[in-house]
Amino acid sequence: MARYLSDEWLAAAHDALGPPPDAGADDRLVIEQHVDGGPDGRVVWHVVVAGDARSIESGPHPAPDVTFTQDYETAAAVARGDLSAQEAFMTGRITLSGTAGALILAAPALAAVGDALAPLRAATTY
Repeated sequence: MARYLSDEWLAAAHDALGPPPDAGADDRLVIEQHVDGGPDGRVVWHVVVAGDARSIESGPHPAPDVTFTQDYETAAAVARGDLSAQEAFMTGRITLSGTAGALILAAPALAAVGDALAPLRAATTY
């Protein structure tokens, strides 16, 4: 079992989603995640979606469209399904910078990311 946000977990998430979408795609969205206070300190990774293509890469992206920042407890609760990302945002546990409206347009692609990561989520320790 991979520990949430460990190098092993990020590699498994990358493998579950596949190669990054085409950099020139018109509907491309890059979401960067910053998680503070975890077992390995601060972890940064990014998700790229465009149409049916999606990927997760470890580390920062040079030009994210949206950046989420949260503590490890919040990120783990959202990942486990114990807390919705919307509730965490509304209560200030997740902060957002960038183009928030792009998230609405990318909702189906982001749901597909969640679906693709479901088997990994079931095999993750927190």
